[in-house]
Amino acid sequence: MNRDFSLNRLNKVETPKTDVLRRTYITKFINTSSVYFNDYTYVKCGYFLWCCYKQQEGQRAIFPISALSTLLDDKNIQNFILFWDYDISDEIMELGRNHMFYCSKGVLLSNINAFPQDMYLLDETLTWTIALTHEQQNESGDTAIIIEDE
Repeated sequence: MNRDFSLNRLNKVETPKTDVLRRTYITKFINTSSVYFNDYTYVKCGYFLWCCYKQQEGQRAIFPISALSTLLDDKNIQNFILFWDYDISDEIMELGRNHMFYCSKGVLLSNINAFPQDMYLLDETLTWTIALTHEQQNESGDTAIIIEDE
């Protein structure tokens, strides 16, 4: 990830709001009793929040990142909040784990390769989340996950 890119083009979500969104996100989507979550929280490498998603029958779908633009169009998502778990560098990982950023669809899609993998998109309603991962999630090689609460 190009750190200058994200700091110059993205606005940070205010800290109190980030804290509330992160707590709510974890409560809603994450299995906090899993060993993966304990390792994610305390070891801070090797595991990602998407490893800890609660299995939600009928609410979770896997798709290729190449379909992200179409999916955002279909859902009429223009703006969202993002954060990440990228672990290549401690500085970048901590930036993504400790802060959330406002982003538009256009900025993300125009610069998709400038963003870290293992990134999460959400809105303030938390009725959906999208994870863009570095690992294949199915036999087709798709690496993105969407969970919807409908």
